[in-house]
Amino acid sequence: MNGCHVPCTHQPDALSVNPAIGIRSEKMPEIGEIKQGQSIGKTIWKSHIWHACLDCGKGRWVILKKGKPANLRCHTCARQRQVGVNHPNWKGGRVKEHYGYVYIKLQPGDFFYPMATKKGMGYVLEHRLVMAKSLNRCLLPWEVVHHRNGDRDDNRLDNLELLPMQGKHNTILNKEVKRQAKQIKELQARVTLLEAELVLAIAKKYHDKKVVTGVKFYNEPIIAVRAR
Repeated sequence: MNGCHVPCTHQPDALSVNPAIGIRSEKMPEIGEIKQGQSIGKTIWKSHIWHACLDCGKGRWVILKKGKPANLRCHTCARQRQVGVNHPNWKGGRVKEHYGYVYIKLQPGDFFYPMATKKGMGYVLEHRLVMAKSLNRCLLPWEVVHHRNGDRDDNRLDNLELLPMQGKHNTILNKEVKRQAKQIKELQARVTLLEAELVLAIAKKYHDKKVVTGVKFYNEPIIAVRAR
């Protein structure tokens, strides 16, 4: 052969030859191995340790803090352990929406978890949960739980009624709307009457003094107010 070929005997510690594919690949670090951040592609220059997650066992580089891994679990496992009661901001799992309904947080292993309306979050309407627990079964999607007094956050069992379908619920709501509309009309009439009586009382007070802001007050305007 022409020329001189000198084989290279130096092999980096982080690389190894894979005979199956004939190319060099990165060597898997050993548990407890420590390296500087820049040497393993990290932007942080601090020392890192190859550590296995306590839950899933997945190895990854973790910042070394006071001779120990800063995080004992990987990001995924750490988030899973902070769900529900394990979350630092846990407030009991009871949330009230702006339109009045109350939601309860359930865990995936709960018997009533299939009733959760917010997919992936495990929240179920409290009034449906109360009714389901009283029946000892999950409610069917077309079953409707009606609040007797119309208060959406009053989820006492005595205030709840199970209806077989949405149509009947709409009928009850329509009747309730008509009843409230009639009541509002009666209250408006009562308010108008009270306003008229108040005006008459004030007029009588100043009529006894014969003067109302420097002008004599006669009975004709008073009668007109009552007629209005």
